[in-house]
Amino acid sequence: MSPNSDLVRRIVRGGFLVHAVLLYVTMMALLVPVAPVAWVISGAEGVAAAVAGAFLCFSGGMLTLVWNLAFPGPKLLVVRVLGGMLPRMGVPLMGGLALQIAVEPLAEGGVLIYLLIFYPALLSVETWLSVASLDGSGHDPGDSAPRQPTKNV
Repeated sequence: MSPNSDLVRRIVRGGFLVHAVLLYVTMMALLVPVAPVAWVISGAEGVAAAVAGAFLCFSGGMLTLVWNLAFPGPKLLVVRVLGGMLPRMGVPLMGGLALQIAVEPLAEGGVLIYLLIFYPALLSVETWLSVASLDGSGHDPGDSAPRQPTKNV
Protein backbone atom coordinates (compact mmCIF):
# COMPACT_ATOMS: atom_id res chain seq x y z
CA MET A 1 0.00 0.00 0.00
CA SER A 2 1.38 3.41 -0.89
CA PRO A 3 2.04 6.03 1.79
CA ASN A 4 -0.41 8.43 0.14
CA SER A 5 -3.37 6.06 0.45
CA ASP A 6 -2.46 5.43 4.09
CA LEU A 7 -2.44 9.19 4.72
CA VAL A 8 -5.82 9.57 3.03
CA ARG A 9 -7.24 6.74 5.14
CA ARG A 10 -5.94 8.37 8.32
CA ILE A 11 -7.43 11.72 7.34
CA VAL A 12 -10.83 10.22 6.52
CA ARG A 13 -10.99 8.21 9.74
CA GLY A 14 -9.31 10.89 11.84
CA GLY A 15 -12.45 12.24 13.43
CA PHE A 16 -13.78 15.71 14.04
CA LEU A 17 -10.51 17.46 14.88
CA VAL A 18 -8.68 16.14 11.81
CA HIS A 19 -11.60 17.08 9.57
CA ALA A 20 -11.75 20.56 11.10
CA VAL A 21 -8.02 21.05 10.56
CA LEU A 22 -8.33 19.88 6.94
CA LEU A 23 -11.16 22.35 6.38
CA TYR A 24 -9.09 25.13 7.95
CA VAL A 25 -6.02 24.26 5.87
CA THR A 26 -8.14 24.32 2.71
CA MET A 27 -9.52 27.73 3.63
CA MET A 28 -6.05 29.13 4.35
CA ALA A 29 -4.61 27.58 1.18
CA LEU A 30 -7.17 29.58 -0.78
CA LEU A 31 -6.94 32.74 1.32
CA VAL A 32 -3.16 33.10 0.92
CA PRO A 33 -3.28 33.66 -2.86
CA VAL A 34 -6.66 35.43 -2.84
CA ALA A 35 -5.74 38.09 -0.25
CA PRO A 36 -3.03 39.80 -2.36
CA VAL A 37 -5.34 39.84 -5.37
CA ALA A 38 -8.08 41.34 -3.20
CA TRP A 39 -5.59 43.98 -2.02
CA VAL A 40 -4.72 44.93 -5.59
CA ILE A 41 -8.37 45.09 -6.65
CA SER A 42 -9.98 46.78 -3.64
CA GLY A 43 -7.32 47.57 -1.06
CA ALA A 44 -7.99 46.89 2.61
CA GLU A 45 -11.73 46.53 2.00
CA GLY A 46 -11.05 43.74 -0.47
CA VAL A 47 -8.84 41.85 1.97
CA ALA A 48 -11.45 42.25 4.71
CA ALA A 49 -14.14 41.01 2.33
CA ALA A 50 -12.01 37.99 1.37
CA VAL A 51 -11.39 37.13 5.03
CA ALA A 52 -15.10 37.56 5.82
CA GLY A 53 -16.09 35.31 2.91
CA ALA A 54 -13.57 32.68 3.96
CA PHE A 55 -14.73 32.82 7.57
CA LEU A 56 -18.41 32.50 6.63
CA CYS A 57 -17.75 29.44 4.47
CA PHE A 58 -15.51 27.91 7.13
CA SER A 59 -18.15 28.53 9.82
CA GLY A 60 -20.82 26.82 7.74
CA GLY A 61 -18.50 23.87 7.20
CA MET A 62 -17.71 23.58 10.90
CA LEU A 63 -21.39 23.64 11.82
CA THR A 64 -21.98 20.88 9.29
CA LEU A 65 -19.22 18.78 10.87
CA VAL A 66 -20.86 19.26 14.27
CA TRP A 67 -24.23 18.30 12.78
CA ASN A 68 -22.70 15.12 11.35
CA LEU A 69 -21.36 14.24 14.80
CA ALA A 70 -24.85 14.53 16.24
CA PHE A 71 -26.26 12.01 13.74
CA PRO A 72 -23.74 9.18 13.26
CA GLY A 73 -24.25 5.96 11.39
CA PRO A 74 -25.63 4.92 8.03
CA LYS A 75 -29.27 4.85 9.15
CA LEU A 76 -29.20 8.62 9.64
CA LEU A 77 -27.34 9.39 6.43
CA VAL A 78 -30.28 11.25 4.88
CA VAL A 79 -30.66 13.32 8.04
CA ARG A 80 -26.93 14.07 7.98
CA VAL A 81 -26.93 15.15 4.35
CA LEU A 82 -30.18 17.12 4.27
CA GLY A 83 -29.71 18.64 7.72
CA GLY A 84 -26.10 19.51 6.96
CA MET A 85 -27.17 21.49 3.93
CA LEU A 86 -28.77 24.16 6.11
CA PRO A 87 -25.63 25.35 7.91
CA ARG A 88 -23.40 24.59 4.92
CA MET A 89 -25.43 26.81 2.63
CA GLY A 90 -27.35 29.02 5.05
CA VAL A 91 -24.46 30.49 7.03
CA PRO A 92 -22.47 31.74 4.02
CA LEU A 93 -25.57 32.91 2.14
CA MET A 94 -27.36 34.67 4.99
CA GLY A 95 -24.13 35.97 6.51
CA GLY A 96 -22.94 37.26 3.14
CA LEU A 97 -26.24 38.99 2.47
CA ALA A 98 -26.24 40.55 5.95
CA LEU A 99 -22.69 41.81 5.49
CA GLN A 100 -23.48 43.08 2.00
CA ILE A 101 -26.42 45.10 3.32
CA ALA A 102 -25.10 46.24 6.70
CA VAL A 103 -21.34 46.77 6.25
CA GLU A 104 -20.54 49.18 3.45
CA PRO A 105 -16.74 48.56 3.29
CA LEU A 106 -17.30 44.81 2.87
CA ALA A 107 -19.93 45.45 0.22
CA GLU A 108 -17.48 47.68 -1.64
CA GLY A 109 -14.80 45.03 -1.25
CA GLY A 110 -17.07 42.42 -2.86
CA VAL A 111 -17.81 39.97 -0.05
CA LEU A 112 -20.32 38.06 -2.20
CA ILE A 113 -17.70 37.53 -4.90
CA TYR A 114 -15.33 35.99 -2.37
CA LEU A 115 -18.08 33.65 -1.19
CA LEU A 116 -18.15 32.31 -4.74
CA ILE A 117 -14.44 31.53 -4.45
CA PHE A 118 -14.41 29.84 -1.05
CA TYR A 119 -17.77 28.07 -1.03
CA PRO A 120 -17.16 25.49 -3.81
CA ALA A 121 -13.71 24.57 -2.51
CA LEU A 122 -14.81 24.04 1.07
CA LEU A 123 -17.99 22.28 -0.07
CA SER A 124 -15.94 19.81 -2.09
CA VAL A 125 -13.70 19.03 0.90
CA GLU A 126 -16.72 18.55 3.18
CA THR A 127 -18.44 16.33 0.63
CA TRP A 128 -15.30 14.26 0.12
CA LEU A 129 -14.98 13.76 3.86
CA SER A 130 -18.62 12.75 4.18
CA VAL A 131 -18.56 10.29 1.29
CA ALA A 132 -15.13 8.86 2.03
CA SER A 133 -15.98 8.27 5.68
CA LEU A 134 -18.45 5.59 4.57
CA ASP A 135 -16.95 2.30 3.48
CA GLY A 136 -17.99 0.64 0.22
CA SER A 137 -21.11 -0.93 1.71
CA GLY A 138 -22.54 2.38 2.88
CA HIS A 139 -21.66 1.88 6.53
CA ASP A 140 -19.59 4.08 8.77
CA PRO A 141 -16.30 2.35 9.55
CA GLY A 142 -16.77 3.00 13.25
CA ASP A 143 -20.33 1.69 13.25
CA SER A 144 -20.51 -1.20 15.69
CA ALA A 145 -23.92 -2.42 14.59
CA PRO A 146 -23.92 -5.83 12.91
CA ARG A 147 -24.37 -5.80 9.16
CA GLN A 148 -26.38 -9.02 9.08
CA PRO A 149 -29.28 -9.67 11.40
CA THR A 150 -28.37 -12.27 13.97
CA LYS A 151 -30.63 -15.11 14.98
CA ASN A 152 -31.15 -15.82 18.61
CA VAL A 153 -31.12 -19.58 18.84
